[in-house]
Amino acid sequence: MTGIRLTIPVPPTTNHYYAVVRGRKIVSKAGREWTAQAVRSIREQHTGPAFTGDVRIEATWYRERRSGDLSNRIKPTEDALQKAGVLENDSQIAELEWKRREDKANPRLVLVIRNLETAKAGECEK
Repeated sequence: MTGIRLTIPVPPTTNHYYAVVRGRKIVSKAGREWTAQAVRSIREQHTGPAFTGDVRIEATWYRERRSGDLSNRIKPTEDALQKAGVLENDSQIAELEWKRREDKANPRLVLVIRNLETAKAGECEK
């Protein structure tokens, strides 16, 4: 597999993705709901095997309004990619590029994932 392009719902920030219960950090109800929605969306778009080896991820967050912390959206996204079976483990991510843009009418997260060996060639399915 050379690469794939996915569009998923905007992830919650890590501030809302996690909760502390009895002194333990866990995924919050909102985090679990978003993860379930993102995994469904990913599996609808990608039915192939998981990437093997190191990968490069290019992410573009199209945000609804001019606020929000870009870096707080990374970990929930990585976890969803692993849970959906796109990655065997999020430790495979060797290169990561995140951008943000504005799109009030259609907020979303667009991901392009490539094997690191082919990332330089720009090959991508879909």
